[in-house]
Amino acid sequence: MNPEKSGSAVAAQGPPLCCVVFVFYNQEHEVEPMLQPFLEAVRFLPLQVFIYDDGSTDGTPFVVESLIEQAAGDHVVFHKHDLRRGTGMCLNLALEDSAAKAFYFVDKHFDLNIEAFGAVLKELSYSNAAFTFPASNPALDPTQLAIRHAHKKKVPASINFIIRKDRIRPDRLFFNPFLQNGHSSELLMRAGVSAKALEAPTFFHLHYNEETYSDLTTQDSRLIMFHSQLSSTEVRGVGSNDDPDLLYEKAEALKSDGRIADALDLCEEVLERFPRHQHTLKLSVELLQRLKKYIKASERRKLISQGAEADQMKQAEEQAAAAEKSESEAESEVLSELETEAAEAVSPSETEPDTESERETETENGPDEPEIKAFGEKVEAPEPKEAPLIPEKTSGDADTQEDAEAEERALADLEPEETEQPETEPELRDDDSAEPDAAAEEDAEEAQPPVPYERPAHFRHSIIVPIAGFAQPSLEKLALCLYNFCEPSDTELIIIDNACIDDSWEYLKQMEEHHFFHLKVITNRMNKGFTQAVNQGLKAASGEYTLVMHADVTFETDIARSLADVLEANPEAAIAGPVTTQSMQEEQVRSVSKDPLQVLETAWIDGFCFVMRAEDHFRLDERYRLAWYETIDLCCRMQEEGKKVLIAAGVFVKHASGVFTSQLGVPAYSDDFVNSLNVFSLKWGGTPELPEPGSTDHPLEEIWLLGGQLDMLNPSKEIQARIKELLDDKLETELKNIQGVSDADLRNFIRAMMAVNNRGLMRDLEERLSGLPDPGFGFELLRFYFKNQIFSRCKKYITMIREQQPQLALLYALRIAWKENDIQLAPQYLAEYLEQYPAASEAYYIGAKMHEQQGNTELAETFMERAHQLDPFTRDEGRMVEG
Repeated sequence: MNPEKSGSAVAAQGPPLCCVVFVFYNQEHEVEPMLQPFLEAVRFLPLQVFIYDDGSTDGTPFVVESLIEQAAGDHVVFHKHDLRRGTGMCLNLALEDSAAKAFYFVDKHFDLNIEAFGAVLKELSYSNAAFTFPASNPALDPTQLAIRHAHKKKVPASINFIIRKDRIRPDRLFFNPFLQNGHSSELLMRAGVSAKALEAPTFFHLHYNEETYSDLTTQDSRLIMFHSQLSSTEVRGVGSNDDPDLLYEKAEALKSDGRIADALDLCEEVLERFPRHQHTLKLSVELLQRLKKYIKASERRKLISQGAEADQMKQAEEQAAAAEKSESEAESEVLSELETEAAEAVSPSETEPDTESERETETENGPDEPEIKAFGEKVEAPEPKEAPLIPEKTSGDADTQEDAEAEERALADLEPEETEQPETEPELRDDDSAEPDAAAEEDAEEAQPPVPYERPAHFRHSIIVPIAGFAQPSLEKLALCLYNFCEPSDTELIIIDNACIDDSWEYLKQMEEHHFFHLKVITNRMNKGFTQAVNQGLKAASGEYTLVMHADVTFETDIARSLADVLEANPEAAIAGPVTTQSMQEEQVRSVSKDPLQVLETAWIDGFCFVMRAEDHFRLDERYRLAWYETIDLCCRMQEEGKKVLIAAGVFVKHASGVFTSQLGVPAYSDDFVNSLNVFSLKWGGTPELPEPGSTDHPLEEIWLLGGQLDMLNPSKEIQARIKELLDDKLETELKNIQGVSDADLRNFIRAMMAVNNRGLMRDLEERLSGLPDPGFGFELLRFYFKNQIFSRCKKYITMIREQQPQLALLYALRIAWKENDIQLAPQYLAEYLEQYPAASEAYYIGAKMHEQQGNTELAETFMERAHQLDPFTRDEGRMVEG
């Protein structure tokens, strides 16, 4: 359309109706299609056009200047920034400088209908609306999209909205300077429902590859929801309050905004009106847990479970009704066929009238009648069965029960005063002639004053559980197992909180308040490690038998009693452990015996679960610190005193191996593992025996034997001297050219060269490896080259061990990036490592050093404090990354 020939075009005179804003950054190819339609429109409409070049380094400023040379008057203003300030900052400058009441930010290029644009501006100036949106797409109402789209990372582009500045609350009239996209949508979301909308005809036409929405980054999405400032009252005012799905999405939006209490309040309102809305029920459980309301969360889980059961029953009834209907229809067809055959056997004159009558009768009262009655009757759904206050103990497979249902039963026992009464109770109260039953007696008992808690003076069993890092999920499962399968009357529970960094303390507090298994909690401000924590528990224990176990152990029998019975039946033994699913001690991974007292004698047991007698007064050697080898050491000391070490073949537990060692950053072959192995080797390893001179056929065979005997943490000086003595020039050449040797044999030769630091021959032999014969050897090579700061070789072995040992590979990648001062990779690896292993002290230590280098003193101190909290040992000696 040519505006000059259109009589309906708006004259470009008087004060500006609207300020049209463009912000460009390195967009020289997009400037002309975006800007040209409005440079044309400014000739016919009362507009201001503000253009910002936000520090472009390409030809964007030149293109803008060449386009505005032809623009008329002072209506087009061009600002150039030397440094990039961000789109939001530029828009805020335009808000301050513009004299127009309407504001329009163009963030996409399109074909402009100038006449329609002018008509929309005129209508907006006469209405009391705060913004316009295309009438062809009313779903673009930003107050709706605040709920439906922001958390899905997509909002309407700014071109959808012309904003009246004077109709937005002054304290909300600003653009978020931290966003990349969706600026106008965010402003209007923040403006709330008080900002009225005007449906307007579409005045732009997008190109085929454009859409009216803008994609958001994760950061943009979070910023929009966080800064939208929607009050809970305003959120509830958006959209239809009769749509539970929409209300649920509003609650989700509030949760994404970080406003957990408001989200929970909205969930409660939804559930008052729609009590079986499953999405809202599940969301409310999550919110209750985040607000530390675990008891109510468990009750809400029960409603979800009951709803699922009711749905299953309803589905079964519908299927049964459908089957009954099909059977009835089949029977009706058979009867109809028989009647037809009978009718054909007699004369038509005698049968026709009766047949019609009979058919009418059959239609009303015949075979179809049961179906009609069944269809018309109101089928009462069976009332959900109330869970008993104390659930029955079970001995089946725990995996067949839902974790949520089981946890609900355990936590319901922790707070019995909130347990609902049986549904038959109202009828008994209304019936004066009814005899009091068990439920009434329970009510009478509950009416009595609570009996003060008295801790028993004696226990048969003390259960000791150290926890650290993020322990609450494992702790909840463990508490559930104790509740379902162990007897609290003769059992005390001692939990050592080794500076957990999640909400475990809240959960422990609730357990203490309800005297769950006569709980004692020992709290350490810093992680003292497994050995010290166990020793603290042993000192506080008062039971005859002490059961020590990791929090990632689950079971389906009374293991405290079963393991104590095993020791009681075997007075010559000092320690016993169960069979399991995962263990470093392969002898413990076996099928379960039907005889609960069957035992197997062994050299050592894994430390995830074991029982001892209190009277033996054994303690763990605290030189082992966080983890590894402490229980093997304990078994060795017991056997030195003539005691037996037993595996209880009839006692079974499940062990989620590595839950805590991984998150704490101390898995197998970690530095803590190396430290513990070193302590154990020095204590129990003894002096290696050298081969007798002449006992081998060839010097290479002797080097191979010596390489297999080496302790790479503390290589024997005698072995090192013997290798150097054997390795003359001739033998070195022979070893360098050796052929047809397996990877396992090459490992021994390489270890021997590693011991004498012969790097040249090491590399020649390493090139012959087709793969790593075992993960431990890969770790030895990686540790050797890292200690010598040969990072190129480290990177080779990081790649080789990545699949088998991903945590170790990522840790060394982080260490190397930090040592090389790689400002791109180091932060990336640090974030990835902390995301996967959130309680790893070394990651926080490296983070502290990185922030220190960047001058972020406060953050550096925070990270270092967390590193010391998670592992106070390593920083003092600097043995992790400094060694």
